[in-house]
Amino acid sequence: MNRLMNYIRLGLVVVAAGCSGGPSENDGPVSEPAPAHPAQLRVQTAVKTRSAVDGTVLPRGSAIGVVVTTEEGSGWFTPSATSGSGSADGGYYSDGRNVRFVNETGENTWTSTTADGKTRLLLFSGSERGRVYGYYPWTDDADIRGEGSSATVPVGILNEGAIVVDAAGATAGTACTAADEIDYMYSSHRDVVGAGTTTTARLVMEHVLARISFRMYASSGSQAAVEGDAESYYEFAGYTLKNRNGSEELVANFDENTRLSVATGEITGAVSGGQIVRRIEGCRLERSKGDTPEDDGAAAAASARVGNLCFPLAAIGHDGGKSTGIEIVFEVRRMNGDGTVASGAAAYALPLAVVPGESDKWEAGKHYTYTVKFTGSSLSVESVTVTRWNEVAGGDMNIGEDPYVSSAEVSPEGDIPGLGGAYGITLEGLLSIHGTEVRARVDGQEETLAEGLVAESGETVELTIPANASYDARTVVFEYKLNDTWVKIAECSQGGYSVVETTGPLIVSGGEGTYSFTLTGYLPSEGVEIRAISDGETLAKGRVTALDASGSLALPANMTGQIRFIDFEYKWKTSWVKFDSNIQRVLDVGHLYGGGVVYWVNPSNAKDFRVVAMDYTTKLKWAANSNYVLGSGAQSETARNGASLWKIAKSYSDNKTGGASGNFATDFPAFAYCYNKTDGGVAKGTWYLPSLQELKELDAVVDKIKYPLSSNDAMNIVGVAHWAATERSGNTSYAMVERMLHLEQSYYNKTLTNYTRCVRSK
Repeated sequence: MNRLMNYIRLGLVVVAAGCSGGPSENDGPVSEPAPAHPAQLRVQTAVKTRSAVDGTVLPRGSAIGVVVTTEEGSGWFTPSATSGSGSADGGYYSDGRNVRFVNETGENTWTSTTADGKTRLLLFSGSERGRVYGYYPWTDDADIRGEGSSATVPVGILNEGAIVVDAAGATAGTACTAADEIDYMYSSHRDVVGAGTTTTARLVMEHVLARISFRMYASSGSQAAVEGDAESYYEFAGYTLKNRNGSEELVANFDENTRLSVATGEITGAVSGGQIVRRIEGCRLERSKGDTPEDDGAAAAASARVGNLCFPLAAIGHDGGKSTGIEIVFEVRRMNGDGTVASGAAAYALPLAVVPGESDKWEAGKHYTYTVKFTGSSLSVESVTVTRWNEVAGGDMNIGEDPYVSSAEVSPEGDIPGLGGAYGITLEGLLSIHGTEVRARVDGQEETLAEGLVAESGETVELTIPANASYDARTVVFEYKLNDTWVKIAECSQGGYSVVETTGPLIVSGGEGTYSFTLTGYLPSEGVEIRAISDGETLAKGRVTALDASGSLALPANMTGQIRFIDFEYKWKTSWVKFDSNIQRVLDVGHLYGGGVVYWVNPSNAKDFRVVAMDYTTKLKWAANSNYVLGSGAQSETARNGASLWKIAKSYSDNKTGGASGNFATDFPAFAYCYNKTDGGVAKGTWYLPSLQELKELDAVVDKIKYPLSSNDAMNIVGVAHWAATERSGNTSYAMVERMLHLEQSYYNKTLTNYTRCVRSK
């Protein structure tokens, strides 16, 4: 059986596409004696060959993938012979899914190994035949999708890379690419092999990507790179390919679904967007010796070509030979004669130059060069050849002139408020393609307050100037950056904290009241202290913490017996600043005080006054039993003694006199209601049930207090009968009642219910 096992040698002969005499897919098998013994292959670590491949031979160390299908291509080739006695390590390869071949010697001699360097054999016996496909570079089985001729492998492009042009490559038009470029290929020739025919397959490798190169030279009239340095020169520092104006022509994105067909070389799954960036070292610009086309041509030919691989494009939209969808940004830097960098790279953006009807697309396997003028059995592989790049002349482009700013302005004009604001900077001129930096800073400081980037001439960029968190003004400088130097546009003064004061009422009530005000402006974060002061006495203090904040101070009643003048002040740094003055009237009937309304003021002592509560409760009993008698002290109809009568009533209850329960609220409900009232923030016992004389005095001024009561959402007092703390003299089963606004007195049995309105003294 082993003697029947034949080995296949794949002779990968790459022929230029379209050339006559090359192998054809329809060529029949050619008989060839099979070798008697397999060759023992050495271990070789797999490497993916990088960079674009020039010429017709893959470099040493290259690894290709070989796919062997059934003859019709519908599935994988599966040999019947799966074991043998040869010297191969690891046994015989089971099928043709993905055989890895490596060119170890660089002489186009190919051997099949696993990724870890072990020999793999694919055997044919009897009448078994398979069809051979090839692709480059090899990828492992896990990355293969599909079956047979439908198999695909992953493909992508290098979005960002670095190109190094050595001294030798900087001349004679050498084409350089980044070291990390991957030049994907597939075999356009698919031999049928078998044990009974031939064991040699020939692979013709075709490029599936397009290649773009730029060669840049300097015109004879370009200015010296560095003034005073005759040996100075310009250097091609890099470039960026990208879509412009919202177009989607450039295909620069890919993912795990971007695939290459091993049978057809078709790429699917690539999408538009992204950009291709290359940084370049060592690409000196050759300078034309004269102004003739021949001089320019000689300089261009002597300049190194630098470029990249990219996905093919079906078409490049253009207008008059200039691309409408793809933009190229070139970067050129100035170099000193000693090879050191004189200044950072200047950028120049140009539309792609195309030749309408000829080079208005990027096709697979073609190399487009743009000239830029700066005016600034055992399956063995015997050989692999690569179709040469089809050189295509791209368009010519002229770039030059250093960026400049012809005008710059800041709007709005004038001083900047302490709170800051938005300011627009507009630049006009030839701006850097990377944009022109702008900033705002405090004069004398390098710290930036705000910064932005003006992308193109005439554009306005908004800078937000922050608030000046200081009591002192500052100067804000607006600048733009040109050739690594900051140039002043304007400077504006910005104030710090400030107050714009508003006044309250000219006259305030003599009673307790709220003085409202507003401090507009820009206040420090800790806020501003506020106070009301009269004759050196601070009446009230507060703090405003918010911008444009309304504030208020709770003013006490004026119990001085005369009007007083009040100054309102805010504290600025360490000093008090007056912002308003008011007159406060003398405390009088109808003024608010301590949770109620003043209804009586002692004409001989302004600090002696009475206050009636805002509200009253539902009807309450005077006492739980008409036999509860407070005694002679509670029977005078002219005594102003309500403040003492509640104490007699509470003692009566506490001591359980006359059969009382000991519960004040049960024994004397009206008295207890007032006792428990704490309106105005006072202690229990401050409010009390008024005597009959106190109710008469209240009734006498009811016209003056009913409106302050109603305006403060108090309960109506007019026409309502109220309990007095006074008992009826001569018949102690009754207590006195006052009906407001009628100056009428009457009496009710203590166990009946009436309204209760409490009072208090100062």
